[in-house]
Amino acid sequence: MLGREDEAALRALAERVGWQFTRDQTALFLSGIGRVRGVWRDGALIASGGLYRYDGRLASLGNVMVDPRFWRQGLATRLVTECLAEAKAAGAPVVLVATPMGEPLYRKLGFQTIGSVHRLEIDPAGTPAAASPMPNDVRPLQPCDLEEIVRLDERAFGACRRAVYETLFALRTPGWGCRDADGALLGFTFAIRKPSALCLGPVVARDVSIALALVRRASSGWTVPVRVDVPHEQTAFRCGLLAGGFRERMISPLMSFGTDSLPGARSRWFALLDPALG
Repeated sequence: MLGREDEAALRALAERVGWQFTRDQTALFLSGIGRVRGVWRDGALIASGGLYRYDGRLASLGNVMVDPRFWRQGLATRLVTECLAEAKAAGAPVVLVATPMGEPLYRKLGFQTIGSVHRLEIDPAGTPAAASPMPNDVRPLQPCDLEEIVRLDERAFGACRRAVYETLFALRTPGWGCRDADGALLGFTFAIRKPSALCLGPVVARDVSIALALVRRASSGWTVPVRVDVPHEQTAFRCGLLAGGFRERMISPLMSFGTDSLPGARSRWFALLDPALG
């Protein structure tokens, strides 16, 4: 299993397959919130596959990468099969967001498509500022908000991801929450910096108006493109983002193994945390 000492190797592998990870991304992926398998050759990491298992109710498969020099040697099949065996032993169904290259393999191993994820992006530098004022009830999150965040996320996502949010706070990841007049948390999001964009996720909220307010607040003040990965079912949310200047960049299959539906109150799940993490 890979650990924090392997962060540089994971970043190097990502570059060789055409991806890019920041230090905070690899710190999150290898923080112990999941188990990331690796294959080494002559001291170099040449393949990886991560299973992020959340309290036995759901697991997310991600960061399946193989160095192009070692394609068609069965490495991805081996790693994914090992991850699926771990999930099966825990009784946890598995979900993933498939890349075009990975989708045929996942189908071969028994995954089915249960939906899709729309990637929307906006370039704040080229987008006129919104005329309406920013909502006063959307404010930065603090570590003391952890318990409320975990409860809201578990209700929407259907599994407890406490360790993920503890790690995000430990990495000083900025986030915003929306509260009602009594101070109750109605929704939240985090802003995760990636090499080419700022990614907002997850977006968990009581309703679409709160979700849009969170995105508006979290995406203001940045000079890099802002990205959101939205489940297909969130039509009103996607329409609101498009009306606000976002553009759709790609659509990816959402696939599952061991279930044909996802747990949780998914009407409150407006955007993924990360394609690798669900």
